[in-house]
Amino acid sequence: MKANYNLKKQVLENGCCNVVKKQSLSSYKMQQYKKEYDFILNGLMLFGEIENISYNDLIELNDKIEKSQEFYIKSSDNLKQYTKEEIEEAQKVNYASYKRQNRLQQKALEIIKSDSAIFLTLTFNDDVFSNMSKETRKQKITRFLKKTCNKYIANIDYGAKNEREHFHALVEPKGDNIDNKVYYKMFYNSAINFERIKITSKKNHDIESTSKKVSKYVSKLTNHAIKETTQQNRIIYSKN
Repeated sequence: MKANYNLKKQVLENGCCNVVKKQSLSSYKMQQYKKEYDFILNGLMLFGEIENISYNDLIELNDKIEKSQEFYIKSSDNLKQYTKEEIEEAQKVNYASYKRQNRLQQKALEIIKSDSAIFLTLTFNDDVFSNMSKETRKQKITRFLKKTCNKYIANIDYGAKNEREHFHALVEPKGDNIDNKVYYKMFYNSAINFERIKITSKKNHDIESTSKKVSKYVSKLTNHAIKETTQQNRIIYSKN
């Protein structure tokens, strides 16, 4: 079935996706708190006490359960303003975003672990926009990344002030740095900005935290691109 990008754009802009996400999150939290509450309660009833756990912990958990219930009810009420079609589309968009973010995080993790990761911002001058189509610009960006990087993740973005098209990319360069001459040859008088990805330590949780932040940002660009153009803008991945 062909994707309805106008409907995708609609549910991203009118807040339906956010409300569906809040309902889902509050439901999940409520279930987890209830499981934890029941586990502690059963333990206290059986053994009288559990190390480092008291009835005060039950009171705190009960408060969390009540708050998550309140959020669930509020988000459920907010959903009444949307049609069934919008809610179903929002659920699809959120699920796709979740799956995409997981894939992105794994790919970002591979690049960041290389210890040479760079975040690129690729912009174009006016002549490029005048003489080169959007699809051609994307093809050339892909060609540039293939030529200069071992691995990469890239996607389109638009400036907040003037909605000017540009690209962001997380890359593992083939050398110590990116050969910017290749970029300037493809896009004369355009700009390429570099930012090294710094990790506070080599511990796995620090690396994974960094990759998660990057993947969330790149994933966000895809939804932003849908809102801006009502067309699908696939994330550019390296084949390997």
